[in-house]
Amino acid sequence: MPLPEFTDRHDGLPLKEKHDVPAVAPYKIYLKQLPSRLSVLVPGLVEDVCLPTAADRFFVEYRTATLYLPAEVAGQELLVSYTGCGSVLRAHDLQEIVDYMKVLAGRIADLKKELAAKGGFMA
Repeated sequence: MPLPEFTDRHDGLPLKEKHDVPAVAPYKIYLKQLPSRLSVLVPGLVEDVCLPTAADRFFVEYRTATLYLPAEVAGQELLVSYTGCGSVLRAHDLQEIVDYMKVLAGRIADLKKELAAKGGFMA
């Protein structure tokens, strides 16, 4: 089992991410990194300062890296450009880490048993 991919830190580097906008409300997407202020660009849309947004606008919740989009882009793929300030760690990311650690612990236990059976390891 390969190591799950988690968001790396790319402080201050320009990033581009493809996102599929949900076909049904709420029309929001999550960036992999926290964006720096006023760095988020979505082709064809203008950043708004509050919710709800107009048809040609989007809103960024900077502390959660969440973009709220208008219904007009529902179901579309968007290329979002922004300057990243560091990783966002969400609950599902933590669960992936815990699950992977359980797999590793099981493999280590199996290896110990296998080596002990060959006389090469004291369990």
